[in-house]
Amino acid sequence: MFGAIATGTTQVEGFLEGEDCLATLRAVASLGVNVQRPAPGEVRDRGRRAAGLGRPRSVLDMGNAGTAMRLFMGLLAAQGFDSELIGDES
Repeated sequence: MFGAIATGTTQVEGFLEGEDCLATLRAVASLGVNVQRPAPGEVRDRGRRAAGLGRPRSVLDMGNAGTAMRLFMGLLAAQGFDSELIGDES
């Protein structure tokens, strides 16, 4: 998420490919951030700055990622567009 609102490229090595982390990547990509997966366990994104995020094309499904849900609420509250977050039953 920090990489999405940064300026420039962020590279993460040792990325945990669990469902919570993957839900976060999908949400970031839905906001217009170019997310690349060059190899297993690696993520690279080109930040758009907080003001450069775009309106998601659909609902952001955070699955069971409660922390991501809460952090995205704060990030998206300051944006100039509406967005909707959903999660699983838990």
